[in-house]
Amino acid sequence: MELFSKYLFDEKVSSQELAKEVGDFIKGFRVKNEITQMDFSDYLGISLRQVQRVESGNSNLSLEYLTILMKGTHQYSKDNFLN
Repeated sequence: MELFSKYLFDEKVSSQELAKEVGDFIKGFRVKNEITQMDFSDYLGISLRQVQRVESGNSNLSLEYLTILMKGTHQYSKDNFLN
């Protein structure tokens, strides 16, 4: 999947479409790595409800949360690759 690639080429997309794509990515990452929503929220230091809203595409993501989510997926992958 080329995450967010359509946003790099000036295609007109809504913030709702972007939120849905982020949610799909986060959920796919979490499921692939067999992480519960609760464990993922604990790992990221955010609420379970926020993870649920992000995954459902019903969250208006701030850059702060987007950064937390992306850094979290990267760091989780790194931590588990080295162990």
